[in-house]
Amino acid sequence: MRTWIRSAWEHFAIFSAVLGVLALTRGPIAPRYLFFHDTVNFALSIREFNPSLHQPQPPGYPLFVALIKLIYACVPSAETALLLAGMIGAALAVYFLWLLGDSMFGPAAGIAAGVLLLFHPLVWFGGLTNPVRLFLAVCQTGTALMAWKAWVRQRGSREAWPWLLWLAVTLGVLSGFRPVMLLLGSPLFLAVLVRHRALGRRLFLPVLLLLLAAGSWITVLLAASGGLDAYLRLIQGYSRVQFGGSSLLFGAPERAAWQMAKDAVVWNTFAAVAWIWAVPLAGFPRLRQIFQGRIFFLLLAFVPAFLFSLLVHVADPDQALMTVPLVCLVGGAVMQEAFVAWRNRISSSTAVAAACLAFSAAISTYLFFHPPAGPARAAGYGVIRYVNNHMRSTLTTIDELRRTGPVQIISFRPVVSWRNLSYYFATVPIFVVEPDDPSRVWQAGSRWGRSVPKGDGKVMLDSTREIVILLPPGDQGLRTRLQTESGFNEKGPLLHAALRPGSEFRVGNVAFKTAPRLETK
Repeated sequence: MRTWIRSAWEHFAIFSAVLGVLALTRGPIAPRYLFFHDTVNFALSIREFNPSLHQPQPPGYPLFVALIKLIYACVPSAETALLLAGMIGAALAVYFLWLLGDSMFGPAAGIAAGVLLLFHPLVWFGGLTNPVRLFLAVCQTGTALMAWKAWVRQRGSREAWPWLLWLAVTLGVLSGFRPVMLLLGSPLFLAVLVRHRALGRRLFLPVLLLLLAAGSWITVLLAASGGLDAYLRLIQGYSRVQFGGSSLLFGAPERAAWQMAKDAVVWNTFAAVAWIWAVPLAGFPRLRQIFQGRIFFLLLAFVPAFLFSLLVHVADPDQALMTVPLVCLVGGAVMQEAFVAWRNRISSSTAVAAACLAFSAAISTYLFFHPPAGPARAAGYGVIRYVNNHMRSTLTTIDELRRTGPVQIISFRPVVSWRNLSYYFATVPIFVVEPDDPSRVWQAGSRWGRSVPKGDGKVMLDSTREIVILLPPGDQGLRTRLQTESGFNEKGPLLHAALRPGSEFRVGNVAFKTAPRLETK
């Protein structure tokens, strides 16, 4: 089935229109500062790509870093570069999903699926907070599109052969933006090869193209990480930290694993309310007919990534973007069948269809600004507004204190990550009391986890610098004790004091003491 858009210029116009919608809707509400710990890692990777220093965090995302470096050469800040990269990712995902829906179900399904994804709450959230997550959707939709183009050709035919090669190149290249998708997209890739009997000598070329495409960025990634052994150790340690708290496969408690599974289901399904109304209008006979022969392909594309979310890792809502586009694809097909079923029963059917699309887009947008209670609330605009306001207040207050003299910062479970602090105050000493073990402390710096100066078991601070302490908003007991016992003053979201040499106080289980000067090893 050929799309109703034919020429390359028309495709470019559609893609540009999607970018325009993203710029108009996301730009005005984008956070002023780098939002997450991870987004700071990406900003640092613009200067130096080194996953061993978490610039960015493992597994490395080499092609995404290349993209933001390219954008950064044309814009004034890393914040802008990341925002634009997210818009490009969202536009690509919508574009690929439109073509996939058009090819699998029909033109109306492609348009509806694209609209559902464009205004999906997780696309809003990811684009504003952690743009690299949008490339989960790009990898999923781009790979599925090429796989379907090959899938529908006659088995073993010559017509399928170019699409098998395009599938190999697409999976190999796009996974350079999100390396995990090389693993999660492989079952669909292999299934397409088996369907077309691409075995024996015919297996060689597609697999070779996949290895060449993926190998180009894997080589860069290994070189930047210090070699294969160093990279494998890095991945092993990172996986243990990331997955150990929520995956049974990595020793997590059952309660945490069940919560992760619940999150995965909710984040994939809560926005389906934007199209579920169309199911009874389409009718089950029509839906059974249109999905017949396509269910197996959809499961091959959906299940591996969903099982990863369910059993291994999904910590933030927008990590579900590896599967959400396929949910939108199903929604687009359902809406198309509802349009077709009622087309002859109503006047001005095109206008009604457009109104229904606008209605679905409005529901999705509403869910972003007013999400329901539970896991879906983590993907709402309220989270962005709260963190952005807290970060602005924190950074502005520290700037005011720095105007009166040098400062040093102690970070203990604050809203603003130490990584964000070290990015915006690169010359300020920052002491991080370990959130998971309050008896440990280390100093943030340009190199990962620099050691701290100690004397008599206490962390020594420079008495010529004013001390700034960032605490979690709810820890009123520690805040009060530091004010009453140690003479700290409250200013905005933080505590600060200029203490005399020899003054002592505790944060968590770490003892601090001021000395005439800060000694370094």
